[in-house]
Amino acid sequence: MSMKNKDRRILAVILGIFIMFALFGSSFFIATEVHHNCCEEECPVCDSIKQCRNTLKTLADGALACIVFVAAFYSVVSTITVFTADFAHKTPVSFKVRMND
Repeated sequence: MSMKNKDRRILAVILGIFIMFALFGSSFFIATEVHHNCCEEECPVCDSIKQCRNTLKTLADGALACIVFVAAFYSVVSTITVFTADFAHKTPVSFKVRMND
């Protein structure tokens, strides 16, 4: 494994940890502060909850887009594979048939 691939894997793991921290941190903050004493006008806790909800929504939209992309990519690749496998030319040379006269 080259150093460049190793660095990319480490970066991907660190990024995944940060995303999981944001996901669980936002969820935990919303769960703990949902029944706070609200002052109704410009409440900083309500603003923080709103921002956490936006973070969760953004992460969910990104995950959904990723799932849709992977499903579309898989269906295109599998369709191409099926059609190219059916139209392969079958010749005596491809079967390595010995031609004796």
